[in-house]
Amino acid sequence: MKVILDRCKIVSYAMWDGEKPYAVIMNFGYEFTPEGKLRLYSHSALDGKKVSIIRGICNKVAAIMECGERVVIDPEIPCKSGSAFQSIMANGTMKILQGSEARHALEVFYRHQTGVVPSFPEGAENFVTMFCLECDEYSCKICVK
Repeated sequence: MKVILDRCKIVSYAMWDGEKPYAVIMNFGYEFTPEGKLRLYSHSALDGKKVSIIRGICNKVAAIMECGERVVIDPEIPCKSGSAFQSIMANGTMKILQGSEARHALEVFYRHQTGVVPSFPEGAENFVTMFCLECDEYSCKICVK
C-alpha cells in the first residue's frame, strides 16, 4: 500500500454539500500514525466551497487515489479489454488544521509531492487551509492485465 501511496500524487475527495454530492481533485501528502491510521493531507485557498462544506455541512469524506493506469486492448475478444491500475480507497473524517498541526501537514504534503524536505518561513501555514482526512477505513486494489 505504501508503494502505491508513494506513486500517487492526486486524490479525489467526495463529500455532501447539503443538497448534492460534491467532488474535488487535489494533491495530497500522507502519513501513518503509530497506531496504523492513514492520514491524508491536502491544502487549498483560505476560503471556498470545500472549506465551507468541511467547516459547517459535512466532514465525512470518501477518497480515492490511483496510479499506473493503462488501457489494455484485446484485439480478438474486445470484452477481455480493460484497464490495469493500482488504487487506494478510503473514508473518514476531514478536519481543518491550525497552528503546529497545519505546519506539520504542510511539511508532509510538500515532502510527498516533491521529494524535498521543506524549509518554510515562519507562519507559512497561515496562508493556506490545511485539511487532514483521518481515514477510518482504507483498502488497496491492484488490477494487472
